[in-house]
Amino acid sequence: MKRLEILKKYPSLYREKDLPMGKSCMHWGLDVPEDWLPVINKLSLVLESIPKYSYKTDPDNESSYAQVKVEIIAKQVKQKFGDLRFYYKIELPVGGRPEDMSDEQVERCHMWASQYARGAISLATELCEGEPSGPSITSITSNSGSPF
Repeated sequence: MKRLEILKKYPSLYREKDLPMGKSCMHWGLDVPEDWLPVINKLSLVLESIPKYSYKTDPDNESSYAQVKVEIIAKQVKQKFGDLRFYYKIELPVGGRPEDMSDEQVERCHMWASQYARGAISLATELCEGEPSGPSITSITSNSGSPF
């Protein structure tokens, strides 16, 4: 798979790719070796497929839960000193957070999404440190879609 194909395949994750150089480092695209692209492709799938975050809407009611879609947005993807560097930010849906979501729940949501992203990126980084012939990508996701 080529760099441009990956950027087009995951439009939500790489939404900043068309911004000017002064607005986003994604202007440079996927600045990684060619043999890392299969891992970047798999990582992109995992990051764009982040599960919805569930949170409690009523502390007195055990069954009162809602879900919110969290988005991970790539800020820069590059090789630095031989390592994969994948910089990102986390956003709640356009329009902001749901009205019934407290500040504490927003903070927990961001922490949860950051752990999810860091886990996936950490595994991808290890895979990219492999032999020049190309890293293995079979273990980046489990059956549940989680990178852990």
